Amino acid sequence: MLDGNPLTGDEINKLANLESRETLLAKLAGAMNAQLSQAVYLFAAPLSQTARVVDALRAKVETEGPVTDEQAPANEPEAAAAEGSTDVAEGGDEG
Repeated sequence: MLDGNPLTGDEINKLANLESRETLLAKLAGAMNAQLSQAVYLFAAPLSQTARVVDALRAKVETEGPVTDEQAPANEPEAAAAEGSTDVAEGGDEG
């Protein structure tokens, strides 16, 4: 009898073949740990990719040297003009 219901021979065999409680809990904990590890990797991936990009740019600057005014593209006069202006977000004073 289980919860007031009679069990058949097949149901009794299924219960007898179940793994121990400790084994089932260990499998559950392992599955939960795997999911947490995947989540950690998912959240850490953009940060590590950014670090690799920054490191690659640093290595490129070390080998090629920094970009000078002569090497800067001529089609970006707005960027050169913006460098001379003071932005309020950068600490300028509106008045």
